[in-house]
Amino acid sequence: MRMKNFTKTFIRAAALVIFASICTSCIKNTNANTFIIANGTEKPVLNPANISTAADERVYRAIFDGLVSPDPVTGDAVPALAESWQFDKDTRHLTLTLRPAKWSDGKLITAQNVVDSWLYLMENSHNQENLSLMAELISGAQAYMNKAVPKENVGIKALNNQTLRIDFSVPRADAVQMLVSSAFAVLPMHVVTEKGENWAEPANIVTSGAFKVSNFASDGTLTLLANNKYWNKDSVSLARIIFLKRGASADTFKDFKNGKISWIPDIPFDKVREAESSPYFVSSPKTAVHYYYLNVNHKALCNPKVRQAVNLAIDREELVKTVLDGNGEPTASLIAPRKGWKEVQSVEFNPEKAKELLAESGFSKSKNTDEIILAYNDENQTYKAAAEFIADQLKKNLNIAVSVQSADWNDFVTKRRANGYDMARGGWRSSVNDPTSFILQLVSTDKENAGRYNNPVFDSLIRTAARSTDNAERLALLHQAEYIAVTEDTAILPLYFEKSYQLINTDMWQGWYTNPADIHTLTSIKLKEIEFTK
Repeated sequence: MRMKNFTKTFIRAAALVIFASICTSCIKNTNANTFIIANGTEKPVLNPANISTAADERVYRAIFDGLVSPDPVTGDAVPALAESWQFDKDTRHLTLTLRPAKWSDGKLITAQNVVDSWLYLMENSHNQENLSLMAELISGAQAYMNKAVPKENVGIKALNNQTLRIDFSVPRADAVQMLVSSAFAVLPMHVVTEKGENWAEPANIVTSGAFKVSNFASDGTLTLLANNKYWNKDSVSLARIIFLKRGASADTFKDFKNGKISWIPDIPFDKVREAESSPYFVSSPKTAVHYYYLNVNHKALCNPKVRQAVNLAIDREELVKTVLDGNGEPTASLIAPRKGWKEVQSVEFNPEKAKELLAESGFSKSKNTDEIILAYNDENQTYKAAAEFIADQLKKNLNIAVSVQSADWNDFVTKRRANGYDMARGGWRSSVNDPTSFILQLVSTDKENAGRYNNPVFDSLIRTAARSTDNAERLALLHQAEYIAVTEDTAILPLYFEKSYQLINTDMWQGWYTNPADIHTLTSIKLKEIEFTK
């Protein structure tokens, strides 16, 4: 007799058994809908002014909402505390309308609350990257931080309870995406005013995000519970999040395997071998790229064909394999692929074509006797090994002599900005999922333009993109600009993207995605529903 097939959908019962058995320090969990994170070896930070690591960012995004939040799939900005926004016709101002969201204590979040929060952060933040973002975006912010102007001169104004206006010193069509950063955190200023420096203590803190603080144990374990005052609470599945003060150790991997930990982010490369055999191991590129500036004033490098030849003479695959031991993603583009964005140049190693281009350029040892100086900052042995590898490649494949030099960071940066090297190591990391910050350094007037690249067409494309509020049009302009600078002019030599390594049980959890910014919003995560057929 043939058995009848039937399907039943239900939350995996095994999850209840696994989670009920958890006995990690300070955790007595009988709720299967709890997500447990090994969040690194440092004690969690609750005050956004003190954020300095990716682990801090994870806690921040669980307990606070910004005006916008990163989409869990793409990393792009989507409405959060701000439900809508509008640029002016010149893209010099942005007006945002706040939704009637509340703090976890029931008080309304207002536009003045945003203004006061950002002024507070300008005065109290310890994160230099965040302060730089604020100074870059908001008119008058840098002068205020330098105590040169009063707060009234800063370009942020509450027009009414729910309307905020931001003024920029230059057109900024990428402003909304920048607001994803924790630099623009919105704080409970009524608590800050009342409690002073102690406002972020567990007993005092109130939150605007999907979760609120339940317990902060002496061993560093932070327990969060769902915030029933959260404006979008119906979309949140998790009842509890537990941040463990745990690094990526053998014991942590064991607890992950046994179901006692849901997610291990930030696995360092020296621990990857222990983790990569797991079916739940995830490796993905990060928004962090390493490259070399090329000095377009150099006697030989001033010719774009020579720079193109240099580009083709470097085996990036071999660089990553032998020098980095696989800890990177080879790239010949400056910007990582993302939604609406494709790489402008594929990785290509072609010594024969490189020699042809060099010959076409008129390069010869008799005419180009100046030795090329390739410089790196000496804090990292990998930088030294990479520099020596590239020098060897150019000697072997093009017979170009390269002298490798090192310097301490301060001297290196000072001389690099002064156009003091022919080739100089560079790198860029961004917490903002937008191409703009990666290519602004090639604008002729930018202080980081170490190679002194100057192409009016490139500059014009960047200026036009900064004024375009049509995102598809803006990305197309930026893509064209990168193609000119990186592919046609080879003003910079991209080498590799950094990678992130993580363990996440995707059989049990859904709503966790890789994205270019490597930002993961916990509001989208929920237990997986499994269909069993009998």
